[in-house]
Amino acid sequence: MSNRANPGCVCCAPPVRDLTKLTFLDGTQVGVIGLKGVLAALYAEGWQANDDTAEEITKRLEEKNYIPDSARQEYQRLFLKEYKKFVADQKNKTA
Repeated sequence: MSNRANPGCVCCAPPVRDLTKLTFLDGTQVGVIGLKGVLAALYAEGWQANDDTAEEITKRLEEKNYIPDSARQEYQRLFLKEYKKFVADQKNKTA
């Protein structure tokens, strides 16, 4: 079956919820499922923005995402960057 209006569309696949697009330093982009939910949960649990939190984010996201060992540190750098932005946004909402 052809979908001329959107040739890259898979007609049977449901949309992915909570998909966040991240960009690595080399410009490569990846989609991560569940990042926003994990960030909100960690913030509610009182996690600080540090390397331990980056590791915890990675552990939780590996349940729904493939994170290759060869790129694990780069993913963690991006996850920590996103967490810092999330924390700042939350603080701005309460200010």
